[in-house]
Amino acid sequence: LIENEKKYFVNSVDRVKLYYALRNDNSNIEADIVEDCTYDEIVYIELKLRNLDNFDKILKIIHSSIPKPLVIVSNYEDDKIISVATKTNNNNKIKLIEVFNTPMVNNIILENLSFEKVRAKTLSEVYKNYISFVKERIALEIIDNKDNLNSDILYEKSQEKLLLQQQLEKLKKQLNAEKQNSKKPELMKQIKEIKDALERI
Repeated sequence: LIENEKKYFVNSVDRVKLYYALRNDNSNIEADIVEDCTYDEIVYIELKLRNLDNFDKILKIIHSSIPKPLVIVSNYEDDKIISVATKTNNNNKIKLIEVFNTPMVNNIILENLSFEKVRAKTLSEVYKNYISFVKERIALEIIDNKDNLNSDILYEKSQEKLLLQQQLEKLKKQLNAEKQNSKKPELMKQIKEIKDALERI
């Protein structure tokens, strides 16, 4: 990691833990290779976050540093954020195609996103199907999906909600730390505007 990237982790990540790996020997699902990426295991990583500063950058660094397919579950206060990514690996140069981060979800939603609900013959298919499954479940949880939104719109909606949640957390901290009463009404106004925007998604 370069110096700036190290600072992101030091400032925002309290702990990184390798939680679990889904492999052929513990699942009887075949390993395979797709887009030069070896799918011999799907790795679960847990992050314990101090804050949401530079969160998107941190996830991209992890996904682009490890050639394995990853499921990153980040714990922030009482909520979780799930991150998955599609990527290629050409001559050990990892290229991210898409990183999908859910908005903050609670433990009940997290339990509903179990890998046990996804079936396929190969690990690459399991991971691909899991990404689709997560997107569909998040759509049902956070937005009115009666119009059958496509994946691109769903991605934009999910990222919009996550960004608003990040902004809301920062404003709440600013409000708690603000000592000048004259500045608090403006912060409270901004907090209300973001809460209203979250309700409209």
